[in-house]
Amino acid sequence: MPMGRIDQESMKWSDLFIRSPSEKPSRFVTEYTADELSRFREEYRPLVAKYRRQGRILGFGMVSAWLCIFLGMTLPWPFTLYFWATGICSFAFCMFARMRVPKCPGCRKSPDLGLGEFCPDCGSRALERSHGWFSGGPKCRACGNCMTRGKGRRRCRIRVCTHCGLGLDDRGL
Repeated sequence: MPMGRIDQESMKWSDLFIRSPSEKPSRFVTEYTADELSRFREEYRPLVAKYRRQGRILGFGMVSAWLCIFLGMTLPWPFTLYFWATGICSFAFCMFARMRVPKCPGCRKSPDLGLGEFCPDCGSRALERSHGWFSGGPKCRACGNCMTRGKGRRRCRIRVCTHCGLGLDDRGL
């Protein structure tokens, strides 16, 4: 097979964009005790607070970057250089400061990388894999959500770990 070609029998187009988990977790949500589940939720709560705080900081950084660049275009020359430099530095900070979804305390996998057996929104095992390029990605038969990624971000909330089914956050990430 020539270099750069895709063997269409072994790989679907949707596999190029949706990563599957490398291995199944050792335990699923039904195998945990109630004490373990509550401990996992308590472990995950501060990580979710930190994730949301990072999102607010990055949002503020982007707003301040665009505001500084706009002010640099509208103010007279001596101020232009300072506002442009501040805006570009703020924009660069936001581009390099990447938000990472905290790993699941049960299986220690990132819930947004790859798609396991569980729906990340409702937690059911009713995921239906996509069957083509235009099918829109995997879809949950229970809640009807489509698990697509668009413009670099996912379009569904993560309330449940998609690998082990552990409930992570009620509001969703």
